[in-house]
Amino acid sequence: MDIGRYRWAGELNLSAEERKTFRFILAAASFTGLVEGLILLMPEVARNTLAADKTYISILTLMGATTQLLATYWSDYLDGLPDKSRTVLLAGFFGRYGLVFGALFSRIEYILPFYLLFVMTTPAVLAAQHSVVQANFRAAIRGKLYSYVVRIQMFFSLSAAVVAGFWLDANPQNYRWILMLAALGGFFEAFILSRATIAHPLPEVYARAQAMGDRGAVRRLIRPWRLLGRLFREDRQFFLFEVNFFIYGLGFMVMLPFLTLFFVNDLKLAYSQISLAKGAILQGAVILLAPWMGRLFDRQNPILYTSYVCLMIAVFPAMLVATALAQPAHPEWMIYIAYGLFSVGWTGLIIAWNLGAMFFAKSRDVSRYTGAHVTMVGLRGLLVLFVSAWLINVITPVTAFAVCLACWLLASLMLFLQWHRFYTKPLGEPGR
Repeated sequence: MDIGRYRWAGELNLSAEERKTFRFILAAASFTGLVEGLILLMPEVARNTLAADKTYISILTLMGATTQLLATYWSDYLDGLPDKSRTVLLAGFFGRYGLVFGALFSRIEYILPFYLLFVMTTPAVLAAQHSVVQANFRAAIRGKLYSYVVRIQMFFSLSAAVVAGFWLDANPQNYRWILMLAALGGFFEAFILSRATIAHPLPEVYARAQAMGDRGAVRRLIRPWRLLGRLFREDRQFFLFEVNFFIYGLGFMVMLPFLTLFFVNDLKLAYSQISLAKGAILQGAVILLAPWMGRLFDRQNPILYTSYVCLMIAVFPAMLVATALAQPAHPEWMIYIAYGLFSVGWTGLIIAWNLGAMFFAKSRDVSRYTGAHVTMVGLRGLLVLFVSAWLINVITPVTAFAVCLACWLLASLMLFLQWHRFYTKPLGEPGR
């Protein structure tokens, strides 16, 4: 791939090292998207093909968010390694190739441990990617380059999801081949990233990691929680933002396991129909809408912006409730419309999630804020994981969607009130 032949690459005046790194990152992103798309339908496969119990569906859908708690520890560990290639390769081999062994079984309780190993090692691969991007790309062009990485990743993800959906419709047992392909793609992802070396190590990063490494395993274990508490005490506005974002996240995670039950048990949707909704429509819209929603983010206060997008996505659980009550002859069309409307706000939410921390960090090190953001995802994932394992056997999907709707509306209101109270000028003119 000759990056230099593209007009935008010339405008950015990439150095030889940046071009080389960008080729590696783009290639790795294509395999990242491939893996994400292939495993997108695993909850539906577990319920429809493997006849998994509801509790297992809850665990499967929330496992990824819960293991985000490991992201901070992976980052701390990798920061102290000038050469990350061996760790990334090992994570890729054991985490990804474990899916091959999962493909040998037809019971979800035997597949689940290998899937857990996969999601546990994913933060290590992502942390390595972020380290390379931070060290090898200039800050002025980092966002521009990474936007292309995200688009490539989502293109391969939606393509793989659609193909996997039709493949499963042809033969539900093809999930075995899909897991094997995901394992192979994941290993190539890790292998390519392991070849992307850091050209200019950041001395302050390694100095901080070395200092932490001398403090013992126990202190490193509790370090993220101490930093989280200290940051929240120092920056009360960020704390309020995270509390409000936590409310949104609770609603989202409560909804996730019930989506699978609703699509498979209530609506009887085919794999291809689910993949078109979750893959082609949702992810395709993100690719198209990201530049527009990004410009809106640049022009708005991030707190007010997040309030708006939380309000926009509330149409999704409302549409799901309407579909359940209406019981249409072709429910897939209402689901397609629901995901189409959802995609607008969802695109904005992705941007707010990734860039919101920078607003609060200002001139300070954003890694502390990003680490806190990710830790909160894992915390609410762990909380909902235990609650959902009980709820999924007690309430109906419609009730779960109503809870999700209430959480998203409440989060939108609380974010708006935070903006109105602390970020408006005395005469009512919006402040940034």
